[in-house]
Amino acid sequence: MNNAFGILIDEGRDSLAIGNKSRGIKFGPLTIVDGYRNYFAGENHMVCNRRKGMDILGQFGIFINNEVSYNTDNGMELTSSSAGNLVMDNKLIYNIPKNIVNEGTDNNIINNMDKPYEPCESPMDFCGDCPGEGKEVDLWQ
Repeated sequence: MNNAFGILIDEGRDSLAIGNKSRGIKFGPLTIVDGYRNYFAGENHMVCNRRKGMDILGQFGIFINNEVSYNTDNGMELTSSSAGNLVMDNKLIYNIPKNIVNEGTDNNIINNMDKPYEPCESPMDFCGDCPGEGKEVDLWQ
């Protein structure tokens, strides 16, 4: 996926987002808006995006086995309107400033691999100056 916007789920319910890859998205690689309920996101790769890897405003979603790495405005953010989501077995690596931010209610965050960035490291070290021109690294090791 190489758009200004990635996946925006904003109306209805019961949607799926499986196996998508985003890199260099300017505004929200995967955004679930407030009021959206019952969705599943699994095995998505949100890498080197200019904003959040996943922006979760909805309720009762399931996020399993996603890779969210090297994003520059948090990896996964569960906002204050999010509730009852399951976030499990995801790999969150070097997102700035944090890999997971949970400001919601009754969200369940279980067994995620969380590797924060080290001082003097930056997503640009991995991603390069231009989206899509970065080094390829196997983050599943």
